[in-house]
Amino acid sequence: MDETAVGGRISGAVTDEVGLRLDEVSVSAFGPAGIRLAVSDVRGRFTLESLEPGQYLLQAHLPGYVNETRELVPVGAGTLSVHAVALNRVEVFSTPGSIAANVGLSSLAEAEQVDEMKANERLARLPQAVHGAVWSRCIGIL
Repeated sequence: MDETAVGGRISGAVTDEVGLRLDEVSVSAFGPAGIRLAVSDVRGRFTLESLEPGQYLLQAHLPGYVNETRELVPVGAGTLSVHAVALNRVEVFSTPGSIAANVGLSSLAEAEQVDEMKANERLARLPQAVHGAVWSRCIGIL
């Protein structure tokens, strides 16, 4: 049996808080079939196909934006559910706590590890002579 004929679909568009359509947005639906993913096109449109009937938690993900609402979407066999998803722009900070909030890390400790790894990567790219000067200034500040 053809799964697309039996499965349902969720289709819609992703916009920002003022109604501008957003492309390259990852859209996820979590439900009976597990997690399904789609990416919005240049007009903000997305489609998730071949979904088993049931309730799906629909979310959109784009760096610099937050999905204020998470919506349960009912999907029936052979049906199409149409939904608009609005994202709000957020200011991205580079503190460990904001990293956790912006990329969905489970704890502040994980965010601090990410922050430390980024700093170490940047230092590793500096010439050796600059390393000493940077560390001297850091120690002097502490």
